[in-house]
Order: sequence, then structure tokens, then C-alpha cells
Amino acid sequence: MSAHEALRRALEPFHTLVQECVVQRLLHGRSHAELAATLEMPQDQVKRILDRMRPWVTKFVGYFSDDRFWSEGPMPGQDGAAG
Repeated sequence: MSAHEALRRALEPFHTLVQECVVQRLLHGRSHAELAATLEMPQDQVKRILDRMRPWVTKFVGYFSDDRFWSEGPMPGQDGAAG
């Protein structure tokens, strides 16, 4: 199973909004500001979701344990991110 498939499976028990926030950050490299605008929520709420989900996700999918996946801002080499 790929890391992407494992991520989607690990997120199944969570609300759709939480799933979307985590997937858009980890798989598409969206910044916290982009997520807040897209999901129509305050940026601090995006940060709280990601902070709470990090231990859960990394428990099941070690690939996403690196800080670059969770820190604010775009990830180099991802969709729309500065490389």
C-alpha cells in the first residue's frame, strides 16, 4: 500500500473537513493560509487541526513524520509551491 493510500485509510474515521485539510496539506502542499481560504476557516483552526492530526497520521503512515509536511508554508516541489 502506498503512503497516499495509507493516509486516506488512516483518515477514514474523521470528519470530511478534517480529511480535506490534512490531505490538501500533505499530498498537495497547500499552505495554512491557502487551506484557511479554501476551507473557509480561520488559519489558527487549520493549525489546530494539523497539530492534532499529526500524531494520528504518523502513527499509521511514517512517511509523513518529517516536519516539512506539517510546518506552515508551501512545501518545496509540491503543487503551487516555490521550489
